[in-house]
Amino acid sequence: MREGWFVSLPSPRSGIWTLLEQTPVAAEPPAWLAANVAGFSVMGLDLGKVYAAAKELALQMGGPQAQQVFAQLEGQVQIQLQAGPRELLAALGNQISTVSFPPKKGGAADLAAAEAIPGLAERAAIVWQVRDPAICARLMQLIQAIAPSTQGMMRVANEQGFTGVRIEPPGTGVKVGLFYGKGYLLLGMGTEVCETVMAMISSPPQGNAAFSASPLLARAKTLLPPEPAFSYSVSDLSRALPDLRETITQLLQAPQAFQAIPGLPAEAPPQLDPQQAALMEKLTQLLPTAEELEGMLGASTSLMLINSQGIIGRSATELAPP
Repeated sequence: MREGWFVSLPSPRSGIWTLLEQTPVAAEPPAWLAANVAGFSVMGLDLGKVYAAAKELALQMGGPQAQQVFAQLEGQVQIQLQAGPRELLAALGNQISTVSFPPKKGGAADLAAAEAIPGLAERAAIVWQVRDPAICARLMQLIQAIAPSTQGMMRVANEQGFTGVRIEPPGTGVKVGLFYGKGYLLLGMGTEVCETVMAMISSPPQGNAAFSASPLLARAKTLLPPEPAFSYSVSDLSRALPDLRETITQLLQAPQAFQAIPGLPAEAPPQLDPQQAALMEKLTQLLPTAEELEGMLGASTSLMLINSQGIIGRSATELAPP
């Protein structure tokens, strides 16, 4: 199955549309990516340019008041990091990679929390290959200095040669980590995501263990030949569909599950009445089973290109044989 679309935005562009003037990235997986991930994407986006364009638009619309707000913001950031917001964001570089992982069940407490709060079972990471290590190191030092004052919500964590913090509020099932090291800044969400990404960066997989040598990437290249682009992605939908089913199931069951969270505030939404609960149960039963979803879709890949005429999107997905 192939899809395509086009948005006409010819050059020269002005205002917010100058954000489209980005340097394309190679349509290939990061060298550190392992073959056993569920999918990845890369994007060429300079957040420093995004900040500059957003500031210009805000000043045009907000006038002197907006000017004052930005002056205060930039002054505070400059004092703390010896760099302004634009320099800070530009320091992250212009290549952003996202990685998705198959679900992994934690302990009993984590599982109960994940069932109560939809979406916590998702495991993913965002990774920047930074351009200015000095600024990123100062940023992490500042964040670590704040951690002790968060009453346990955030704790300092130095692991595998990376410095960072973990945000894991007790009883919530939330597992988030922000780490910097070895030229990368990573934000991980989910059980064992940060440690997995740090291990891959520290010791990149070789041979068939690398995503670059995976059958999934080979099939994706056959579906849609890669080329330098604004963004490029490859994923295994045979894994993603069962995960999506689980997420939808959690959403349908969320009203009942929230009642089981310890220390639920008195103003929390009331429990469903029997008719509403029965309806949610019927909707859950209508969903296809994991076995029925198996093999329905396979490799999926997409490209987004930006040229002098506008934005071009292309995607292709393997379908099960008839």
